[in-house]
Amino acid sequence: MEIATKFPVTLQDRLELGADLVRFPATWDEFWELLEVCEYPIEFSDNEIIAMSYESDFHASIASAIQILLGNIFMEDDDFVVFNPNRPGYVSATGEVFNPDASVVRLPGQKFTYRPGMDAEMTPVVLVEVLSKTTREHDLETKLPAYKTIESIEHIIFAESQLPYVTVYSKNKATGKWTNLVYDELEAGFEIAGKTLTLKGIYRKSQFIPRKLRKK
Repeated sequence: MEIATKFPVTLQDRLELGADLVRFPATWDEFWELLEVCEYPIEFSDNEIIAMSYESDFHASIASAIQILLGNIFMEDDDFVVFNPNRPGYVSATGEVFNPDASVVRLPGQKFTYRPGMDAEMTPVVLVEVLSKTTREHDLETKLPAYKTIESIEHIIFAESQLPYVTVYSKNKATGKWTNLVYDELEAGFEIAGKTLTLKGIYRKSQFIPRKLRKK
């Protein structure tokens, strides 16, 4: 397979390139061909394939916690579905494909289809990214401006992986204006669909909360 000779395909090959994000000049078609076979997450931006770094335990636990909390919020609402990081999103205004750490889509939603069986969500209402040293610049300088162009989006959540700190960007439906609020106390919380997510819930399995306090 030609794509396998041009780009790393296995997770082991990706790990050998180091912990930082790795960028490869690539065409749109090459991205989708690699996406079909590679063992690690990739994204597409500015005619480059972006090979994502290996997920740390802290990053994984925070992303999983947010996904579960969002799942609980929308569990009884058949109009929404919560996706994990394996579900790519396509930003139509910029032509980029990203893998948010979690996303919420109002059904039926709209999909971009590269070919049958390979598609990406176009109409999320909530997007989540967990920030780490290796992804911070990419998340804030590349993804955030692109995410803000998505017409359906209502909230963009950025959670730090090195300390309890969450920034929530929210769009006013009437004006299209954006506000962003910062939460840095464990008892603090913010609302999504009328229900509250607390930092204590997001970081409950992290090193920031003593084990004896996590269930209280």
